[in-house]
Amino acid sequence: MTNKPAIETLMRYPHALAIPPETSLENAWITMQAHQIHHLLVVNDAGQFQGIVTDRTLFEKAWDKNGQIYASNTPVSHVMRTGIPPLSPDTQIGEALSCMMEMQVSALPVRVSPTEWGIVTERDFLRYLRQSSTELSEGRKLLQATDQTLANPLVQSIMKLLSDMGV
Repeated sequence: MTNKPAIETLMRYPHALAIPPETSLENAWITMQAHQIHHLLVVNDAGQFQGIVTDRTLFEKAWDKNGQIYASNTPVSHVMRTGIPPLSPDTQIGEALSCMMEMQVSALPVRVSPTEWGIVTERDFLRYLRQSSTELSEGRKLLQATDQTLANPLVQSIMKLLSDMGV
């Protein structure tokens, strides 16, 4: 068993909205706006992940330069990003981040259960990094609280590491 955190600890949306592949670009946009989200998972009737559609993709594929929608009835299956491997909730954070960077995507699907999908996004990683940084900073302040603690060589090593990290 590993002590490394898994993506289930940072997923803000363990139950992501999913739409069928035949959903129109216009309806996908309306759904995103109604729920104030940037990504929709595309899942077929059998519950299988098909791809991801993003607000950026919709801007690029459905609107002209004058801001007029011209592909409103086009199904999301024609513009969605495919080939993204679904993760499990116990996937380690570093592995998920590497996958995201390698695939050059801003979100990854997470198979929460046989019938449910979650999503982990760039913002989830940034929120986790900010929280971790704050926790490290608070830990550093706590360690500095007593001179006696600072005399401990292990604590000195940790303090140096935190300092080198800029925390």
